[in-house]
Amino acid sequence: MNKRIFIIALVAAFWTISNSCHSEEPRLKKVVDSQGNQYQVDEKGDIYSDGIPHPNRKPASVENLGYYLNQAGMLEANGYADEAGKIYQEILSLPEVNESVKAAKEAAKLRLKSRDSEQVDWDKIDARLFLTIKQEGGKSDAEIYQAMGIAHQKQENWDRAEKYFKKAVNLDPKLQWSWYNLALLNTDTEEGYNYNKKATEASPKFSIPYYWMAYYRCRNREDKKAIPLFEKYLELAVGDKQEEGRIKVAKEVLADLKAGKEGQSLSMMRRLPEEEDK
Repeated sequence: MNKRIFIIALVAAFWTISNSCHSEEPRLKKVVDSQGNQYQVDEKGDIYSDGIPHPNRKPASVENLGYYLNQAGMLEANGYADEAGKIYQEILSLPEVNESVKAAKEAAKLRLKSRDSEQVDWDKIDARLFLTIKQEGGKSDAEIYQAMGIAHQKQENWDRAEKYFKKAVNLDPKLQWSWYNLALLNTDTEEGYNYNKKATEASPKFSIPYYWMAYYRCRNREDKKAIPLFEKYLELAVGDKQEEGRIKVAKEVLADLKAGKEGQSLSMMRRLPEEEDK
């Protein structure tokens, strides 16, 4: 991740993150906002802009601030620094009608200030963002840390994501999405397996961790332990459209396990011999 654009991307993520979490494969729908800007939004409200200059666009506005923050970050990532700078300047001119606008203006200031430097004090930035979100109300400290973890994770800043997910569950062990995201950050390890187990303890009807616990058991050829985990996953995931792909694989693997054969899906889960020797 290019650290020079991270702060804008992080604030944009805060703008759209809900108290819950994000699906792994978001379904997008096209949106045209009140200023005619066109972009895509997933089911949780995350914005996906194109990062391409639009010469006839209208100036940044409070009502569409989420789009402009996202677009500025994407423009910069795509090499359109001057166009991104114009949006940052427009954001600085907006009236401070709420805490979200204040946070956006602070982010714009930091971005413009750091244009010629790669050195950014991330701890200071995160602390400032934490206070901004807390002042808005509606989230516990644990939920704010979870949101910060998700924001860093979306930007592939893995160490900081893990740091904030751990802070979240230390304050509130019932935040199943923080446990699950910790598992994703430690995939294919016993630690990741245990994080998935914690997610199911926090929310017994949370289906996805059961799939990955079963996957871990299959990967390590612990087939008898995998079977009840796949069965539990299929029980909880029934009817979930977003889980159709995993449901299909789970059914195929479960059938192979019960039949005592190595089908294609099961074989793909197995560790290779050279991996087992490590």
